Amino acid sequence: MSRELLATTASALRLLVCADVHIGRRSGGLPADLAEELTPAAAWERAVAYAISERVAALVVCGDLADEGNAYFEALAPLERAAAALAAAGISFVTVAGNHDWDVLGRLADSAAAGGVVVLGRGGRWQHLDLVGVDGARVRLFGWSFPQRRVTESPLASFPLGDLDAGLVSLGLLHADLNASGGGYCPVSRAALSAVPVDGWILGHQHQPTPAAALNGRPVVLYPGSLQGLDAGPSERGSHGPWLVEVGAAGVQVRLVPQAVVRYDDCVVDVEGVRCGGDVQVRLVQALRAAVASAQADSPGLRCALLRLRLVGRTTVPRPAIDEQLRELQQVSDLGTGVRVVLDGWSVRTLPPLDLAGLRLTPTPLGAAVRLWLELTGQAGTEAGAAAALAGLQERLASFAARGYGSLGPARPDLPQCRELMAVQAERLIEALYAQKERVDG
Repeated sequence: MSRELLATTASALRLLVCADVHIGRRSGGLPADLAEELTPAAAWERAVAYAISERVAALVVCGDLADEGNAYFEALAPLERAAAALAAAGISFVTVAGNHDWDVLGRLADSAAAGGVVVLGRGGRWQHLDLVGVDGARVRLFGWSFPQRRVTESPLASFPLGDLDAGLVSLGLLHADLNASGGGYCPVSRAALSAVPVDGWILGHQHQPTPAAALNGRPVVLYPGSLQGLDAGPSERGSHGPWLVEVGAAGVQVRLVPQAVVRYDDCVVDVEGVRCGGDVQVRLVQALRAAVASAQADSPGLRCALLRLRLVGRTTVPRPAIDEQLRELQQVSDLGTGVRVVLDGWSVRTLPPLDLAGLRLTPTPLGAAVRLWLELTGQAGTEAGAAAALAGLQERLASFAARGYGSLGPARPDLPQCRELMAVQAERLIEALYAQKERVDG
């Protein structure tokens, strides 16, 4: 996605939008000395400062500005400071409530010292607000807020179509679970959003920002994502920050402002051909430095990179020796990059230096293990035996989940998860059989 500034036309209006700030939470896995400094609340203050520096018409938050734990007390001061600074700059402050702050956002907005905060759609009733830019450009915002913690039905059926104005660009603000088949987080479909004749939708709830390739449709449907990654989960990976939204004659244009100073990423380390622990060390440092440099290019203010490693390749260095190097590296956070590096876990997916094509044809236990691994990793067609083993693993895991976590609902792992688990075990079996063969042959 282009990081260039949006072109400003004679009749354009700009908004800074975000969601899922979760003031009161901490980003997980940070070193203790950074955990209290690099918080979502600090990310919020950077977003407010950016809105003021860019002189946008409004700062818009699509739900979960506050986290639900001790939300009122923790979010009050950051919200009041933001409201005062934005009001002094002539910038509107517009929000809708999500599932985390449904019961507290209104109280925060109504506090005497935090005047000027507009919570659209209180009580689960659609409302709209017109914004006017300095050059007369206008946009109409439609918003709906969570009236309780769980919302199981889409609110789109009650959208006030009669309040649309064909002469105004319109944007919908909603905290919702896009394309969910059900659940309690306001499930909506892309088709239902597209059926409402607005020019764009800004959504909260999903923490992963919408990828650039998915922003080409009309209307624009944007998840800004969390302002800063909150944990090592898959929805928090990569670049985060607020988004600039420009509305005007060219329609709705959006771009990410990569402000987050904390970043979670995956890092693949190729150890193909390494023969000793020292070579592993070199490959690890090279890969980590390259990963940090790439992250810095995308997130210029990066302070801490939390990386989950995946080591791949064929090597004579056994898995325990690789794990030892990783444990030692985990104690070091300064790699000379100017960014604190934290190992957020790893998986060692290496194999011995084997002739896999030849071994798969042999009637030996090692050959059978290689054949299974090739099937599981998609390098050979899945035979009936492997398919039956995968199905059996899926059933056993589903049964275990039902016994231990039945209250959370169905927890049947999908086949790709089972395939991954079984492939890891196949790799360990291959390594063990190879070591056994080396001892016999040696």
